[in-house]
Amino acid sequence: MDVKQRPLLYIETSVFGFYFDPEPRNAERREAVTKMFEQVRRGILDAATSPLTFTELDRTAEPRRSELINLLSSVRRVSADRDEVGRLATVYLRERVIPNGLPKTPSTSPMRLCARLTFWYHSTYDI
Repeated sequence: MDVKQRPLLYIETSVFGFYFDPEPRNAERREAVTKMFEQVRRGILDAATSPLTFTELDRTAEPRRSELINLLSSVRRVSADRDEVGRLATVYLRERVIPNGLPKTPSTSPMRLCARLTFWYHSTYDI
């Protein structure tokens, strides 16, 4: 099979966390994420994340911070124009792609969810 372009995955913050999660209830997620990162290292998959994810991981306490930053080094960073994210956030909320009534937490704010969806769209459609 001749693969011209590797699949590109957008990886958000929680995925990095599962790589190191010792909880037995998350064993399947940890295993899946570990396999995914192995495929990224071997060049089977291409992975990207946003500067927002890097900032979130960078705020983690040591020694986990260093492990996360090391894992992050295998993933490229993509960014989207802030104005574009704002315009898309308005459309996503109006069209109910992302619910407007989520609890106000850093990970569920409409702008953050819209930013993640925007980065996913850019990663998926390579625009």
